[in-house]
Amino acid sequence: MKLTFNGYPKRLNFFLNQVWVHLDCYLDGAMMVNAVAANLEGEAANWVTNLHDDGAPELNDINLFMEQLRDQLEDESQVLMAKKEIHRLKQRGRPAKEYIHEFRRVANRLGQSLERSLIDYFKQGLDRDCQCC
Repeated sequence: MKLTFNGYPKRLNFFLNQVWVHLDCYLDGAMMVNAVAANLEGEAANWVTNLHDDGAPELNDINLFMEQLRDQLEDESQVLMAKKEIHRLKQRGRPAKEYIHEFRRVANRLGQSLERSLIDYFKQGLDRDCQCC
C-alpha cells in the first residue's frame, strides 16, 4: 500500500476506502493495523503513536482501529452533511441499482456506527412498490 494519510479530514474517506481494498492480503488484525499505520503521517501518525504508548487494544483489531481512526480524525461537518444527504435520498422512479449505488456512496461517509439507521433510511428512500420488507 503506497497511499498515505496525514490527518486531513477531507481525505479520510478516500484513504479508508483504499485501505479496505488492500487489507485482504494480511493474515490477522494486528498485521492489518500495522500496514495501515505504516501509511499514516502527521496528526494521524501521532494518534497511532499514542495508541502504541498506551498499549491500546485497537492495535490488534482492524475494525476497532478503523472505527477509532474515523472517530478521531473525520471532519464532523462532513458527517453532518452526509447524514442530511442520506436522509433526503430517495429512489424517485430511477432504477433500484442507481439508488443503491448512490446510497452506498453516501453511507460510506458515515462509517459503521449508524448501521441500523442506514437500513431504515434505505427502506424509507425506496419507492413504495419496492418497500416489501
